[in-house]
This record gives sequence, structure tokens and C-alpha cells, in this order.
Amino acid sequence: MKENILNALMVLCIVSITIFTGIGAFNAPKENGEASLGGSAFMNDFPSVSRSTSVSVNPNASVEVAPANVARQYLVISNNGASSVYLTLGTDATLNSGILVSASSTYTIDADALYTGTITARASATTTVLVTEK
Repeated sequence: MKENILNALMVLCIVSITIFTGIGAFNAPKENGEASLGGSAFMNDFPSVSRSTSVSVNPNASVEVAPANVARQYLVISNNGASSVYLTLGTDATLNSGILVSASSTYTIDADALYTGTITARASATTTVLVTEK
């Protein structure tokens, strides 16, 4: 009987340790020496940003806001201005055509619909977009 109880306690301890470390309550330090807090399947770690750029977009010409990047994991284009911005994937952007990013809104490319080619933009009036990519 004691042996069954000890075996059950040992299994419970192993399961508890597995759950405890699996939810990120204890993680070894990262390669750069920083402590790691969280970081499990239950917590979404925001990935480090490898590129964040402010780009001026105008109505006179198509502007490349993101070059092709086969390693792209996600990309967010934020329209910080008061004018509409039109995005085009792979070719020159034109006014009133393509993907509309209204003033004070964003457009996201992620793993669900990943596009790794060039992205261009044109705006109804000069404005600025913030492009964040990894």
C-alpha cells in the first residue's frame, strides 16, 4: 500500500514539474544572459522586431514601403496620417486601387496569408506609414 502511494506521489510530482515548466513559470536564461519570463504555448511572446521604418507616401508616385523578403514572418503597415493609402502587392501602386488602408488604421500580413514580395503604396495626399516587419 505504501509503495502505491509513493508511486502515485512520484507521478504527481513529475506531472506537476512538467506543467510548471511547460507554462513558462521556470525557464532557463536566454543565450544573451537575460532571464526569461513566460514563453510557452499558453502565452504569446511578441517576437522581436527586425525592421521598423517610417515611410512618406504621396499621390504623385508609387513608393516601395516593404522590399521583397523571403524570410518575412509578419508585416504591419500603420497609416498614421489623415489620408487614405492604397497598397499593391508586387507592382506599382495606383490611387483608388488595391488594398485600402484608411487613415489611422493598419494592414497586417501574417502566417495565415503570408506574402513575401515587394509592397508599394500611394496616398490620396502626402502621409506617413509605419512599417514593422519580422
